[in-house]
Amino acid sequence: MNAPTSFREALDQSGMVDTRRNSLKYAIENLHSSIAMMDDYHLAVLQRDYPDILNAARTYAAYEHGLNRFETVKPPLDT
Repeated sequence: MNAPTSFREALDQSGMVDTRRNSLKYAIENLHSSIAMMDDYHLAVLQRDYPDILNAARTYAAYEHGLNRFETVKPPLDT
């Protein structure tokens, strides 16, 4: 089996049925889009308080060419 070249393909290869795969892909695509519009402060708050949400967007971006992977996001200093 070849390495997946998209998040949808990765879900397909993992055995996700198409009705769930398409819904999940749509949801995480919108999540990534929303996070990508955040300024640095809000990204840092997300990293501090909701790291799993940011990590979901990072996972999605790892499969989709050219998307922000949020690799430089760090929590704010007031933690």
